[in-house]
Amino acid sequence: MNPYSCPNCRIDIRQSVAKSDIARVKSMTDDTNPSLRQVSPEPCALCACLIGQVCKSHGLTPDSPRVADLICTRVEHYRKAINAESGGLSSIPPRLLAANLDGIPEPIRNILDKMDFVKRLRREFGIPALGLGLSAKARSGKSSALAALAVYRCRSAAMHHAVRNTVGDDRTRIVWLDWPGVALKVNADRTCGEVEHLLEWAGKAQLLILDDIGLEGGVNWPNGDPKTSTLLLQSLIRLRHDHGAPTWWTTNGTAKEIIARYGDAVADRLMALAPLHKLDLPPHPGNEI
Repeated sequence: MNPYSCPNCRIDIRQSVAKSDIARVKSMTDDTNPSLRQVSPEPCALCACLIGQVCKSHGLTPDSPRVADLICTRVEHYRKAINAESGGLSSIPPRLLAANLDGIPEPIRNILDKMDFVKRLRREFGIPALGLGLSAKARSGKSSALAALAVYRCRSAAMHHAVRNTVGDDRTRIVWLDWPGVALKVNADRTCGEVEHLLEWAGKAQLLILDDIGLEGGVNWPNGDPKTSTLLLQSLIRLRHDHGAPTWWTTNGTAKEIIARYGDAVADRLMALAPLHKLDLPPHPGNEI
């Protein structure tokens, strides 16, 4: 592997340095600059950030022979960071890991655009916490949309740490909970140790995703206590609020149905933590999620 190759666009960063000038480098320190969205062999956003950071930190110009070597160390840092951050994706269902931002249904993209969600996600990494709730029919693409955002957030966090030579938080990065399955398991085995472990793991995650809230129950819940999932959700909401990290969730129900199932207090706190957006999305024939 070429130690100078950018992990993002794969070109030799020394080529990027050779094509840069002082004016361009000044603009490169802003990774949101639309002009940075270039095609190879021009620098990508990561190349741009690395070049800009190195020149700014060491008082160098892009044509300095030291720039490429200094960037090389940051490229390696990025590789380590992205590997570490990717480990946080392990709880996301494998079938969703291939989701990407381009595949998000247009109505969901419109909501995200109005909230400036992706831009804030890239620049702030959940500080302040970016809560999000999506309500739509089954198999409409809402779960894959959250998965795509989670993967994007993971890569953005790795880039954030790499260009600043910082280390990410070593807590579990992303926790994805299939809410009906979790509620069923907790109801079947309500030992204090198991519940405390779940709350510790999910409550302090850098990002918590609760999928299919409101679907627990039915034929697989013959002896289930309906208060179990309500109490569990209430505890998680309190922990997430105290922790100040983002929480995302999906449901097939409406806001009224969420209130009817969990009560006014729990539902209000959930929607204050992560506002619910109702979407009129028909089930996609080829979508299994």
